[in-house]
Amino acid sequence: MKRILIIITILAASGMAYSQSALKKLADKSFEKQDFQTAAASYERLVQKGDSSFEILFKLGDAYYFNANYLKANAWYVKGYNQSKQLTANQFHHFIQTLKSVGNKEESNRVMDAFSNAFPQDLRVKNNVNSEKYFQNPLQVSIKNLTINSAYSDYGASLYKDSLVFSSARPTLISSLDYYRTDQPFTNLFVATKSDSIYSHVSLLKKEVTYSAFHEATPVFTKDGKTMYYTKNELKNNKINKALDGLYKLYKAVYENGKWVDKGMIAIAGSDGARIAHPTLSLDEKTLYFAAEMKQGFGQSDIYSIALNSDGSVGLPINLGAKINSEGRESYPFITENNLLIFASDGHPGYGGFDLFALDLKNETAPIINLGSIINSPEDDFNFVQKTGANEGVFSSNRIGGKGDDDLYSFIINKPFEVKPLLFIAGIVSDQTTGKPLANSTVVIKDEAGIVLATIVTDDKGAYIFEALNNKNYLITYNNNGFDEVKQSVNIPISVQGTVQANAKLIKPTTIEKNSFGITCLVTDSKSHEALDSVEIIIIDRNTNKEIIKKITLNDGTITELLAEAKLKDVLAYKIVLKKTGYFTKVLEFTKQLTEPGIIKLHEELDFSLTKIEEGMDLAKVFNINPIYFDLNKFNIRPDAAIELNKIIAIMNDNPTLIVELGSHTDCRSSIAYNEKLSDNRAKASAAYIRAKISRPERIYGKGYGESQLITNCPCEGTVKSTCSEKEHQLNRRTEFKIIKF
Repeated sequence: MKRILIIITILAASGMAYSQSALKKLADKSFEKQDFQTAAASYERLVQKGDSSFEILFKLGDAYYFNANYLKANAWYVKGYNQSKQLTANQFHHFIQTLKSVGNKEESNRVMDAFSNAFPQDLRVKNNVNSEKYFQNPLQVSIKNLTINSAYSDYGASLYKDSLVFSSARPTLISSLDYYRTDQPFTNLFVATKSDSIYSHVSLLKKEVTYSAFHEATPVFTKDGKTMYYTKNELKNNKINKALDGLYKLYKAVYENGKWVDKGMIAIAGSDGARIAHPTLSLDEKTLYFAAEMKQGFGQSDIYSIALNSDGSVGLPINLGAKINSEGRESYPFITENNLLIFASDGHPGYGGFDLFALDLKNETAPIINLGSIINSPEDDFNFVQKTGANEGVFSSNRIGGKGDDDLYSFIINKPFEVKPLLFIAGIVSDQTTGKPLANSTVVIKDEAGIVLATIVTDDKGAYIFEALNNKNYLITYNNNGFDEVKQSVNIPISVQGTVQANAKLIKPTTIEKNSFGITCLVTDSKSHEALDSVEIIIIDRNTNKEIIKKITLNDGTITELLAEAKLKDVLAYKIVLKKTGYFTKVLEFTKQLTEPGIIKLHEELDFSLTKIEEGMDLAKVFNINPIYFDLNKFNIRPDAAIELNKIIAIMNDNPTLIVELGSHTDCRSSIAYNEKLSDNRAKASAAYIRAKISRPERIYGKGYGESQLITNCPCEGTVKSTCSEKEHQLNRRTEFKIIKF
């Protein structure tokens, strides 16, 4: 702060000694060095001198943004945005983050829409699509500010045995230097011991670790407590100016003979000129995760991993990919004992600044979720660490109400934490006529309120995929040039996981000329009356016995067909077959003379509803089969019975997957044994009649129930005399055709 005051005093005293050009060069140079405090003071001086250009205003906002002063950053961004809406991707992102931090949700949504339109391929934009999925499973947690926090920056904790090792900028005798980015001392590693659930007695970690005059931070320890990986400034030599321009790197120390021994910097391939920090270990301690600003990354900082080889060497750095990393900042990784990756990010939807997120590494389809509004705030929340075998841990935050800059907070998880698998809606858009996939089709997905959640273009295989949420309804519209638009609703039940298929078949519109003839029909469910898609409709000309139409209904349950050869006064004589998996096949006959041009609506003249097949259904009730009668004490098939059984034969031949039990029942008259034998003979005779006339005859069998399943209460055994009427006895004498399987 002293240095900033000196700069301002000199500038004020010298009047115009510094031209605006020179002042801008000073500001830009400070900004490039990440001396954001000096840069902000210089840019503000430029504004006072009258330079309120868009560039200066956004640079000023960025200077405060990168020092986590989101309130001041937002004020300058607003002024810049009022001048121009043409922002870079990072400018959009930083502005949106500060709008969230100051609680201006409506404006953040509006600017997000502009960001999405300008940079639709930006990972941060894609992450924002259906962003509510990030907040499905917030962490149920209680938090508390630790008493060991100081007025300085305290952050970057690690649980070491029964102690807490953390980074702090509180003054020490190691160095009198201040870090230009924060105007606080450089951080060192401190240790606090735990007593009665309270951390206290803060002291420097044993000085055998090679302390420098600069940063040591964010340690992680192996389970045996004998190896430590941590962040430290890369020191090219002992000159202060060289160290100040140095980069963060990962270092290793081991505990030998009662003291920590420094083993130097970890050599990571391709890390020259890169900032590398914040290590953590995998469960088996064979992999080291860390944050780095490397050239091959996605954004400002990404999360990487390297293998820790048994000989002490390390493998090549592996970027964790676009699911985790973005063009923003991803940092501070931690692996829980359940193999959850917890990390901080401003590139995924959150509350502003850094938020904490979780990803289940055990499940490739698991989503990234935001840990919720208790552990996250509108400011920076980061560096989550959890104690092995316990529901407690520590994280860092600079939220309002803390003791200093960054503070350490303890947490207790009140409910076991899990990350549910991802849920997708996926499908293929194809040409109904040819069956070929339709590339470059537009798929628009809306929520129940009609808000567009995503607009997706199908790939060369006609495929699309969308990340969805449970217990939601979606309206999907499919379009392709030259085809009719198709819409369908997709409901995602609460229990569904994985992928829900939502395919669409598009059809080119059928044009019916003014003086032409055509037919159309609408197929519906007999119970719900909803339109049925994917119904196969076969129309056979009864005059020629030739198939003239074979089509599949669209998502709206319809087909339309031009009758190109039809002429006035022709008589249409059709056999129409309707087929859909899971429904009874229906066969209809249609006859009509053409008296005037136009479209004939077949469903207004015939019943085009289909009945869904369900196990346990009685075909006799569904299709109004008349009772099967037998002569007294006989079981031979009478002619009138054959008529009804032939109806069952037709149904089973039309639906070749049905398996049916033919059950014969008697009334109570005659003995139980006699009725059982008689009904069994009648059932077997009826089943044999049907079996001889259907495909796969094993699909039906007969069983006699005698008087064991009376519908009306008409017992008449022994001395009991029935008071039932003949009509009631008739109800008990029945034949049922129950669907066992289909």
